[in-house]
This record gives sequence, C-alpha cells and structure tokens, in this order.
Amino acid sequence: MDQVKDHRDMPLVALMEQLWRRIKSELDVTARELAPDLRPSHVRLLILTPAGGSRLGDLASKAGMTAQSLGEFVDTLSQAGYAEVVPDPADRRARLVRPTPRGAEIGQAMNARAHDLEDHWSQSFGDQQWRAFREMLISLGRPTIPQ
Repeated sequence: MDQVKDHRDMPLVALMEQLWRRIKSELDVTARELAPDLRPSHVRLLILTPAGGSRLGDLASKAGMTAQSLGEFVDTLSQAGYAEVVPDPADRRARLVRPTPRGAEIGQAMNARAHDLEDHWSQSFGDQQWRAFREMLISLGRPTIPQ
C-alpha cells in the first residue's frame, strides 16, 4: 500500500478536504461562542440566509442539502429564535426562510469571521497570489461537461 510521505503528494480532493476541515473548525469555534444553544452546522446556515429571505428549496440548493434536511435545520433555528418562515410576498403559496434580527446579527458575525480568515490568508500569500487562488477556485467550482 502506498503511503503519502509529503502533503505535496496528496490528491487534490484530500487537500481540499483538509482545508475545509480547518475552515470549519475555525468557524465552529466562533459559532459556539455566538450561539452556544445551537450546533455549529446550524449557525453556518445563517451565513447563507439572506436578510430578505430565501425559499427553502433555493436555500437547500445553496447549502448542498435536501429540502427535507434543510427543513429540519430551519425548524431548529426557528424554535431557537434565529430564523422565521414567512409567506413569500411574490407568491403567497411559497414560504421564505429569513433570519430574525438575532439570527442576522449572528450571520453577520460569522461572515466577518470568515472574512477575517480570508484576510489573514491573503496577507500570508500576497494579494496577487491570493486573487489567483480565488480565481482558480471559482473556475474549478463551475460545472463542466463530463467527457
């Protein structure tokens, strides 16, 4: 069995997973401080929830979750007073998930922490290298046609 002796030999997927775990760990510390009554995964959802609200299906897609799973998260956030479900003014049959003022404050604080991490990294690598890295991530994240 081949053993990885150097991080440079690790597959890209493993490197990305390692980076995601580091980011998640850093954000989880902030989440626990801001909302000790919630799991960090619930708090991270507030980052994705716009102040004006989002339809459940759209938010689920953005979060990479099923609507059913997201619905359980929204129920927890609603019961704890961080989010609410309201009628969509554009279509009364549809419902919007939106943060309460308390949830919006926490979402903003989580976004600020994420930006702090990014600022720290951009200073560590320099603006040009950091911009190139971000552009590469954007390109890699675009859907491609399988061949």
